[in-house]
Amino acid sequence: MIQDDNVAQIEIFRELSILGSPQLAADFMKRISKTVSGIWSPIEINPHEWGGNTFCFSCGETEEHPAAKLWFAKSHNKNKLYVSNIVPLNMNSLTKTEYNRILMEFYKTFIEPFPVDKGLEIIVEEDLVGLDHWLDEEAIRRLNSFSNCANKSTGTGHPLDERRWWLFCFYIHDKGFFSKFYPDILGRWLNEVLGWHEEGAHKLALNYERTLRTLEAYNEYHITGDVN
Repeated sequence: MIQDDNVAQIEIFRELSILGSPQLAADFMKRISKTVSGIWSPIEINPHEWGGNTFCFSCGETEEHPAAKLWFAKSHNKNKLYVSNIVPLNMNSLTKTEYNRILMEFYKTFIEPFPVDKGLEIIVEEDLVGLDHWLDEEAIRRLNSFSNCANKSTGTGHPLDERRWWLFCFYIHDKGFFSKFYPDILGRWLNEVLGWHEEGAHKLALNYERTLRTLEAYNEYHITGDVN
């Protein structure tokens, strides 16, 4: 079903972040670990193996979600501790809904009720988001212009469709949106919201990644005379 792209949303993996100094965040999580109970339990981590500011908690299976381990790790941004992964214990992978239920259960049970230290900020991202979660108004306009005009059976086969596609990709590159608007997100949006068949959406997502990486490589060559 094609959604109204003005109000359309897709489900994504929620993000839970603790912003603040590494020491404050670590102390906060150590205190949280002492409150964990019920089907949840803290797992002792070897700091020499996993590095500092890494925390792990396990949860048992319920009607709402399977058993899993929830991991906190330090981001490349040193002042951010976040849920880096939730790994199921008895299956290969979690659905987005299962993942988000586990994350929110931990947050609402142990973090939300706990007093937050001055200097820390807890952020929980939404699970249903629109394109404006990643892109600005002009990028959205360019993507919709391409999608609405293109022949969905040939993709960028027509020169005018290819031109509109390039204008979208060039804008994404110029604004630096590729660092957060990943090919898999574009593919899902094309398929779930804009009505492209799965194969066509997948091909465009690959084309998008190849184009953006080529543009990045050209920028690097233009600056350094070489490409890594």
